[in-house]
Amino acid sequence: MAADNQLLAEYGRMHSDALLDEICRQYLPLAGAIARRFSGRGVDYDDLYQVASLALVKAVQRFDADKGVQFSTYVTPTIVGEVKNYFRDKSRTITLPRRSGALLRQIESAREKLTHALMRSPTIDELAAATGEAADVILEMLEMKNAMTPVSLDASPVSEDEDLTLQSALGQNDAGYETIETQDAIHQIMRTLPESEKQLLKMRYFDGLSQREAAERLGVSQMTVSRMEKKALLTARELIEGEEANRFMKQVIIYTDGACSGNPGPGGWGAVLLFNEFRREMSGYEPSTTNNRMELTAAIEALGALREPCEVRLHSDSSYLINAFEQRWLDNWVKRGWIKSDKKPVENRDLWEKLLALTKIHRVTWLKVKGHANNRENNRCDEMATSAIRQARDARKGLDD
Repeated sequence: MAADNQLLAEYGRMHSDALLDEICRQYLPLAGAIARRFSGRGVDYDDLYQVASLALVKAVQRFDADKGVQFSTYVTPTIVGEVKNYFRDKSRTITLPRRSGALLRQIESAREKLTHALMRSPTIDELAAATGEAADVILEMLEMKNAMTPVSLDASPVSEDEDLTLQSALGQNDAGYETIETQDAIHQIMRTLPESEKQLLKMRYFDGLSQREAAERLGVSQMTVSRMEKKALLTARELIEGEEANRFMKQVIIYTDGACSGNPGPGGWGAVLLFNEFRREMSGYEPSTTNNRMELTAAIEALGALREPCEVRLHSDSSYLINAFEQRWLDNWVKRGWIKSDKKPVENRDLWEKLLALTKIHRVTWLKVKGHANNRENNRCDEMATSAIRQARDARKGLDD
């Protein structure tokens, strides 16, 4: 034992790693014995042995041989305390930092002493004075203590209703919210389908009838029911896919205008594209054209500039352009093979076909604005269209000179 104390005293002077290793090797059996003493409590022996071994190293580093205390007297409670701390930390639902745990124990100890001395519960200021900590730190530690012990959801809160549990007072997920969009989609589909297909889908998917049973009720063959159901489901799928795609489309605002000097004659067009904070202006010129062709060209060029399918609100002062879509002129022209109601061919068919193809890519809302009025963007488009004509004319004049 005297030899051990001599090694410890020498380590205290030199702090040699070699001496530290030698001392620890001599006392490792003690660390193992303490670890075995706490084994069988839900923690592996290897983990306890590691904790005890680290505690031994710390004990050697902290030991002061000059105080006249035997190392074995000092090291045993040190290792036991570290192992107990490990159990305490591991058993907590929420693990505290080591310093916070030590401060909390200090506060609890001060509260017990002050309660006995004052015959009442101490105040925050009294606890702060006893521990030497600030009052806000004491409050934080006490709140942390409450967080260390979560309340069971099966526990009964303070209430006259003993059957009421904390879980019953918490909000629950309403399954109805998850089906709102689905129900809305079904309602939209059912409003779109013909009555016969609507009845068939109700029989098949709401009433649970087989195709044969549905055929008997409708008075048709089972093959007819099969074809009707396939057609109705295909329509429903197209509607759902279309709504899903539109939900993620970018919202773009477009203004367009066309101009022509002479009609026919030199023409120009202008367009403004707006998306969030982004703005793009476009314009162009044709040496021989008409005003209507420039109005159509402006819309074609603006929609063609979009790099992906978008939801577009297109504004124009051209009744020729807007009414073709809003009053379904274009649909009737296509049905009649591009022949107007007066039996004459539709003018500018090449541009209408381009524009029709673009409307199959983008979801366009056509909006009529009053020309040459107090609409800044429409006036800007008109300015760009007339400027394109003027610039082209000036350039040609310069070449002629």
